[in-house]
Amino acid sequence: MKRVFGAAVLAASMTTPGLAQSSNWQWIRNVDQMSDQVRYMAFTQGENRVAAFICEPDGGFRTARVNNRLLDIELGDQREFIWRVDQANARESRWYNVDDGGAIITGPEAIEFAVAIRNAQDRLVVRSGGVTARYSVTGSTAALDAVFEACGIEVSNE
Repeated sequence: MKRVFGAAVLAASMTTPGLAQSSNWQWIRNVDQMSDQVRYMAFTQGENRVAAFICEPDGGFRTARVNNRLLDIELGDQREFIWRVDQANARESRWYNVDDGGAIITGPEAIEFAVAIRNAQDRLVVRSGGVTARYSVTGSTAALDAVFEACGIEVSNE
């Protein structure tokens, strides 16, 4: 098992009425009170699952689909993760299992996934662990751009 510490999603933020099915994207700057390390995260909620995009203090970039509101994660085996944006063809990859039933990916694949969402016009659909979830991408560009900027990641509008 590999342990990855992500960012804590503020429970109050995640339960506001603005994060209903239609999804509003938000981003937060989180300062760890113990270490003073800063993390940036963009997130949205769709169909009882949270999609989170995290810039770690070391500049690492992670993407997660989680079932709870905390990203203190035990990684296990990998699973198939299928996704598509708008009307594009579905894409398959292997993501790590998360102990709460979610999935996470890091590095270039995480960035590629986030950039596709940033550039989408309508929706993101994911299928993982036998569950399909749909997310609106409305507002994703500004939220993800804030996290990309914090991580020093340059993206194009294509």
